Amino acid sequence: MLPCHWHEEADGSRYLIPGCMVRIENPDVEGCSCKTIEEQLEAVRRELKELKRSRAGLQRWHDHIVRAVYDHADGIKIMKQAADLAGADDRARRETRLAAPPEMDISQPSHE
Repeated sequence: MLPCHWHEEADGSRYLIPGCMVRIENPDVEGCSCKTIEEQLEAVRRELKELKRSRAGLQRWHDHIVRAVYDHADGIKIMKQAADLAGADDRARRETRLAAPPEMDISQPSHE
């Protein structure tokens, strides 16, 4: 949910768009429980740091697997087969996207 904010119409009228339960229950209350921009930014920084740490661990795991496959007697053959499978998967995904009717935006979920 977005933090509490005011929406202003062209005629100058304003409407409070509540973003927290405090303001939903009482729009006239002075304070709200929405996180400040600084708190939101800090939360995003923590999440980004954790994602980077996780990605680094996955990258190390990937590198060890690739090294083990290449060191295997059939390593080159296995990697070629994996590349062929990945290419087939990419082609299938592209074909699926192209098959959608042009008036449909399949990148956004439907809210019907």
